[in-house]
Amino acid sequence: MSPCSLSKLCKLLHHGIQLVALKAVWGEVWSKLQALVPHQAGGVAGLEDRSRAPKHCPHKLAKAIEDKIIEIRHRLPYLGAYRIQREHHLSVGLTAIYRVIREAGLVRKRRKKAQMKRDRREVKKRYLPFEKIQVDLKELQDIAQYYPYFLHRYPRYQFSARDL
Repeated sequence: MSPCSLSKLCKLLHHGIQLVALKAVWGEVWSKLQALVPHQAGGVAGLEDRSRAPKHCPHKLAKAIEDKIIEIRHRLPYLGAYRIQREHHLSVGLTAIYRVIREAGLVRKRRKKAQMKRDRREVKKRYLPFEKIQVDLKELQDIAQYYPYFLHRYPRYQFSARDL
């Protein structure tokens, strides 16, 4: 649609001609006409982009329920959404509970495996020699190659100990 025909449409709208009448005449450019409605209502400012985000959420949880979920999580930080729902008899969905916890900033970020290994390494550096010993016991009868020796009264178990 050319700027000239747009200005004609604006003038027709300004003079009070109904959109329905214009639709009959300008049928193929109806989407352009719909774009002019905000212009008619608010002038040039009416043509600015408007947010398409919802204005409100009709099924949003009540503030009292959200506060109760947050209070439970503060008191018992190890409970997840499922246990909060089950143990406190809430008739709220799991994803709603998780959303409330997440929006309140009460979800701890998972530590990566490398980070945990690094932390363990730091703790183990502070141990004195033979302060912590790990002892293992292995039953040997489940090893097929060892079975003939097992019949000749070889040891049934293997003990091992190592210094952490």
